[in-house]
Amino acid sequence: DDGADGESAVCLPCEVEDEASVVRVPAPPPVGLVGLLKPIPTVLPHPDKDKELLKAVEDTRKFSSEAGVPTVFVTRPPRDVMCRACRDVYRDPVIAHDGFTYCRQCAPKYFDSDDEEGIHHSAADPDHDPTAALVEDHDAWEKVLAMQILCKNGLTFMDNAAGANRWVYNPEGCTQSITLEARAKHELDCEYRRARCSLPYGRRDNDSCPVTLYQFEREEHQRECPFRLVDCGIEGCAKRIQFNRRAQHLALCERKVFECANGCGWRGTRNERGAHKNACELEVVTCGGVDTEDPTLFCTHLAERRFMSPHANECEYRPTPCAHCKRKVSARHAAEHEKHCAERRVLCDDCGARVLERHLP
Repeated sequence: DDGADGESAVCLPCEVEDEASVVRVPAPPPVGLVGLLKPIPTVLPHPDKDKELLKAVEDTRKFSSEAGVPTVFVTRPPRDVMCRACRDVYRDPVIAHDGFTYCRQCAPKYFDSDDEEGIHHSAADPDHDPTAALVEDHDAWEKVLAMQILCKNGLTFMDNAAGANRWVYNPEGCTQSITLEARAKHELDCEYRRARCSLPYGRRDNDSCPVTLYQFEREEHQRECPFRLVDCGIEGCAKRIQFNRRAQHLALCERKVFECANGCGWRGTRNERGAHKNACELEVVTCGGVDTEDPTLFCTHLAERRFMSPHANECEYRPTPCAHCKRKVSARHAAEHEKHCAERRVLCDDCGARVLERHLP
């Protein structure tokens, strides 16, 4: 209904005063609850007629709903709701200066008028719209709102045999008829409204379910949707994650309980695992004792941590204090170091005192 909410009006059946001015493309008859309705025709202006009339009709029949769906009346609109200029159902009906009702955009504009401030404007004034001050025809608008229409979810856009696009009745869609006034609420709650699942964060989030489905399919789909939020399931973890990422979360969850890989019987969380590994008696470790004379060398002995204490007493890299200078050197160099230590003392052959060997002649 272009006269109601800016959408194209198609009636059942659609009648135009001049049959030669339209081309009719028949569509299959509807079935189901509206099975008694006649076929929905597609009405197009005849291309050989007046071009100005053609442009006017096209302008008033443009689709403007979200999906470009026309308004389809269940019964033929009566003449008292039809605009005498565009021959479509009223859209924003007003009473013009000639006493007739028109759509506001169709009302005659070639007359002088006064604006809201009382300033007089002539019909030739390009900056003034005389229809802005016209009185609304509330009776005509109430009649339009009370007319029965088909839900837009009961129509589908398809090609006919000749390849021309058109709107036709969809027997698998919504079969309810509602008043034009109740259209917005019904189509918002309609079981045949198609929309994205959009779990879990809404349509604007790129990481949401992209599946498009009918409203009546939504509940069943969302029970099994791979994007739905589920509990982690690990004791102590309160996070909810997408089902299709649960396995990844479980592998990395901070509350996941781990067992010691060495078989010592320890159990703990990921945050505690590092500290246990550094203390586990069954963990295989490297001695790592560093050579004091050459720091690039170190002990590579491998053993469980519990056997490292006995090894430390025997490791050739263990630090051993020099008997003379008390400096700690690796056990493997201890004998050689003490032999040439600068603090090594020996008995003097002349006086019998212990003196530094380096001071003897």
